Amino acid sequence: MHHDDVVAPDEIPAYLAGIALVRAYSERLAAETRPPDRTVESHCRHISGRLDGIEASARFAQGAGGGLLIW
Repeated sequence: MHHDDVVAPDEIPAYLAGIALVRAYSERLAAETRPPDRTVESHCRHISGRLDGIEASARFAQGAGGGLLIW
């Protein structure tokens, strides 16, 4: 059974690659999605900070041989 809110242990490398892809385009993403009260630079930092936490969790799970529950 596959759940959309779970990253299985064998899917972690692809998940990390997806995070890297989002990082590569984070400036463009920030420019296109920033709320009116943020500059592109501050929104880019916000996105980067969120990705840092997600990536750290994925790397921890990978090191432990586990997966991730996305909630």
